[in-house]
Amino acid sequence: MIKNLLDDYFDRAGQPLRNTEFKYKNKNNFNITHVVEDDEFRILNHRFLFSKDSIKSIWRHQDWMMGDRSIDFTFFYEKYVKSISVRYFEDTVLGIKISLTRHDWLISDPDFRLPYIYGKSDIELWYYLDKETYSAVIKMNIEDGVELPYDTAAVITSESLLGGKFLALEPGGDMEMLKAGDIIEFTQSTPSIEKLLGQAIYSLSQQDDDSSASE
Repeated sequence: MIKNLLDDYFDRAGQPLRNTEFKYKNKNNFNITHVVEDDEFRILNHRFLFSKDSIKSIWRHQDWMMGDRSIDFTFFYEKYVKSISVRYFEDTVLGIKISLTRHDWLISDPDFRLPYIYGKSDIELWYYLDKETYSAVIKMNIEDGVELPYDTAAVITSESLLGGKFLALEPGGDMEMLKAGDIIEFTQSTPSIEKLLGQAIYSLSQQDDDSSASE
C-alpha cells in the first residue's frame, strides 16, 4: 500500500507543471531520495530513506510562506507507522503532533501535495500552549471502540527511575464513559528525580536535627 502511494507521489511531483527538484544519494545500505517542491502555497522538502526498496523513514520540512514552518519525522515499522510533527514560528513552538497509525490506514492526499495522509489513527495527540491561560493543552484522538470511564486520569509518569516520561491514561471506576469532545479533568505529574532527592535529603537532615536535640 505505502509503495503504491509513494510511486504515485513521485509521478505527480515529476510532472512538468510542478517546480520540483529530485536528488538521489546512497549511504551505507540506504538509498535517500530528496524531493523539493516549490509551489504558490509552500515549499515542501522531503527526504525518503529506503532500504532494499522498503521505506524506513520520511523527513519533511514545510515553509508556509507566512513565517510558520513545520518539521515531521515518520518511521515505518512492520505493523505500524509512528510520526511526530512540530510546527513553529521563528523560535516559538506553536504545536506538537504525535500520531500512531497502520500502513493500510494511509490514503492519498486529496490535494495532491503530500505523499499520503492519515485516513485514521490508533491514537493522535496534539500539544499546544493556551495563549490565555499559558497552560499546556493536549488533544487526543483515540480509536473507536476504546471506552474510558469519565473519571479517567491523565498521568505523566516515568518508564523507570532515570527513564523518559510518557502520558498514561488510568481508567477510573465511573459507569459513565468519556465521549468525543469531553475533557479529562483529573491530571497528575510525577515529581522529578531532583525533587525526590531533595525531599529525601531534607527528611534525613530533619531526622539528624531531631536526634541531636533529643540528646
